[in-house]
Amino acid sequence: MSFKEINSWLVLAVIAWLFFDFGWPLLEARSFDGDQNMIGSVIAFIIILVIAHIVVGVIRRQPAEEEDERDRQIELRAEEIGGFALGAVVLGGMFLSLHREDFAAANFLFLALVFSEIAKRVWQVFLYRRGV
Repeated sequence: MSFKEINSWLVLAVIAWLFFDFGWPLLEARSFDGDQNMIGSVIAFIIILVIAHIVVGVIRRQPAEEEDERDRQIELRAEEIGGFALGAVVLGGMFLSLHREDFAAANFLFLALVFSEIAKRVWQVFLYRRGV
C-alpha cells in the first residue's frame, strides 16, 4: 500500500470521526442550530492527523515515494467528485441561509466541507483499490 493510499485511509477515518462527533448531534436534533464547537473539532482533526502521519512514518520506515502518473490521475478524479459534492451541499447551505439568520448556515456549510472531504477520500480509496 502506497503512502498516498494510507494517507487517504487516515484522512477518511479521522474525517468520519469528525462527522460523527460534530455532525451527528445536529442531525439527531434535526436542526443545525446547535452550539457545537467547530474550532475545537478542527483543531482536534489537525492534531489527530499529524500524530497519525507521524506514527505511519515511524512504522513504515520507507523513504517517501515519488508521485507517479497514477497518483496524479487518482487525485484529479477524486478532486472532481469532491468538488461536485461540495458544490451541491453548499448550494443547499446558501438556500438555508437565505431563509434563516442563525448558526444553521455556518454549521451546514461546515458539514458540507466535511462531506466533500469524505466523498473525495472514499473515491481515492476506491480508485486505489480498483487499481486505476
